[in-house]
Amino acid sequence: MENTTKPEEPKESFGKKTGLSNATGFTGEEKRTIARAMALMSQIAFSAIACVFAGVFLGRLLDNWLGTTPWLLIIFIFLGCVSAFKVIIDVAKKF
Repeated sequence: MENTTKPEEPKESFGKKTGLSNATGFTGEEKRTIARAMALMSQIAFSAIACVFAGVFLGRLLDNWLGTTPWLLIIFIFLGCVSAFKVIIDVAKKF
């Protein structure tokens, strides 16, 4: 039985045919810009989540210690959200 499938072309030929530097179609500078944007987005997400969780943790800890449930929890959640927005604004200014 004869194999009738065509052999695959090497990946290098794609860049040569299209004039692009690689198979994804992005130049090195575009890749760096995309990677930087993704890094900043993940930094925003993790920082914002950490601020809110820190507020929840401190609020619950102090509420249990001082017996003021739920007031300090509410205050520290609010402060965590405010600090999360500050982090978002600071990181967005870098980009």
